Amino acid sequence: MSTCKGCGAELRSGQLVCLECGTRVTDARKKISIELEGTNSLAFFFLGLLFPQAGLAIGVVWNKDKPHAAGGALAGFFVGGLIQGFFILRALFWT
Repeated sequence: MSTCKGCGAELRSGQLVCLECGTRVTDARKKISIELEGTNSLAFFFLGLLFPQAGLAIGVVWNKDKPHAAGGALAGFFVGGLIQGFFILRALFWT
């Protein structure tokens, strides 16, 4: 458990405001943002898997702002690109 920087009262996990003095707790907001960011990476992985070009674009644009989502999108881009490349080569050379 953490304590409030304003009054020293104990804070529960996920609490955004101290119930004693009303001071905002910034660490909880950052923690919630990081937890939500991790769930987005799986969604962007599947987006990059189904649409590799979109995964590449998202990975490049969001690399600094949203690294978890960008990493998921780039991983989907690589896997989806390999799968698409396999089927393209198969269609061209295996008749």
